[in-house]
Amino acid sequence: MVDRDHLRELYNRLTDDELTRIWESELVSDARHILQAEMNLRGLPTPAPKEPDPPPTRSRFSLRNPYLPPGALIADVNAEAAISGRGLVRLFQSMIIASTAIGIVLFVWPYIGLPISEPTLAMRFAEVGGIWPAATLAIYYVVQPMWLIAAIGLYFFMWWGRLLLAAAYVLSAIGTLLAGIVIWFPWEVTLFTIAALLDGAVLALAFLPPLSRYFER
Repeated sequence: MVDRDHLRELYNRLTDDELTRIWESELVSDARHILQAEMNLRGLPTPAPKEPDPPPTRSRFSLRNPYLPPGALIADVNAEAAISGRGLVRLFQSMIIASTAIGIVLFVWPYIGLPISEPTLAMRFAEVGGIWPAATLAIYYVVQPMWLIAAIGLYFFMWWGRLLLAAAYVLSAIGTLLAGIVIWFPWEVTLFTIAALLDGAVLALAFLPPLSRYFER
């Protein structure tokens, strides 16, 4: 219960600024009426008090980590990336170098004298089955140079580099659908997978901001 007489005496002792600050705070109805009467007597404005913010609603899917204190977000989806622009460029170029190195190894190694029997090598491109059995070799010798040229363009942020790499993968996919049976060694499949993952990241960074601005003509 509010002691009205005590409040009137208390408000009467306060300065105008103090009364204004109290008016902007949360008060019970009786205390606000007494304060308003004192401020009207002094000719002070009494704007409508601010409504309290509604409590935040908890969505089913949240970025909050249950092991962190309340209000601690894992990440702000609208915030800038933690990595600097220079660091992102270096990461981008490092992935290009790694992918290109893997591609060169896969392209050159059949011409190196490895201890692999001729029948085993002959089975690799048997040209059996498929709509166009020779598509594997044709695409192999067309896409590899495109891949190398695209890597050079991407490294130096040439506008055509990302388009050429995307075109190389489109041609490779078409050749795979048309070609016959192809046999790859396990380590080749592993390197192909790593190179494809690296190229996927490179294409995503090349076509999305902020690095996409580097490829403007």
